[in-house]
Amino acid sequence: MKLRCGLALRSLKNRSQREALFMLLMVLTKNVTRDIVGGAFEMKQSLVSRSIESATMTRLSQFVPNNLGCQHKTRIQIQNHTVPVFNEVFGQPPTSVPIVFDCTYVYIEKPQDHELQKKTWSVHKNSNLYKVMIRCLSDGYILVADGQYFADENNNDATILKLMLKKPLMLSFFQPRDYVVVDRGFRDVLDETKSHGIEVYMPNLLKHEKQ
Repeated sequence: MKLRCGLALRSLKNRSQREALFMLLMVLTKNVTRDIVGGAFEMKQSLVSRSIESATMTRLSQFVPNNLGCQHKTRIQIQNHTVPVFNEVFGQPPTSVPIVFDCTYVYIEKPQDHELQKKTWSVHKNSNLYKVMIRCLSDGYILVADGQYFADENNNDATILKLMLKKPLMLSFFQPRDYVVVDRGFRDVLDETKSHGIEVYMPNLLKHEKQ
């Protein structure tokens, strides 16, 4: 498999592009320190830090814009990801685009910092984690991943969406008859979402039953 690292991530005399990318992946997936990464690659911590920073900037400047965000797909491409039954169920025309909002979780080890422990502790999941708000199309294609957000009571799903509604770029994405599908965790922000001209659909609350 060829790694497309781009011009921003250069191979150095004592570190290749591939090694820099793997260092970044170790930190992201294993939550290990730079000392451990340096030991694994037999490199000084200063070189490890520079390599991770270079790999991060390359991902943000080249990979992310081409693979995430409302701008990386044309309107027609986005419509092609729409499952027709969605618009049929919600009584919308075939050209409407439904966007499903939901949070996913990035589980982490218990932080040593006490304040960070509290902010990342999720009572709902009984674990330390960060939240990422996913915007996906009706066929499951992930359009945008917003975050990371803390997991405390100040960052429930409704609060996060409320913050996102303040971003002009997000609001400008929606065209007439596009709509949002959410679960009941967003019920406290339904009216505000509708006030921006965005139609919202949420599953009915079921009494004494699981959804």
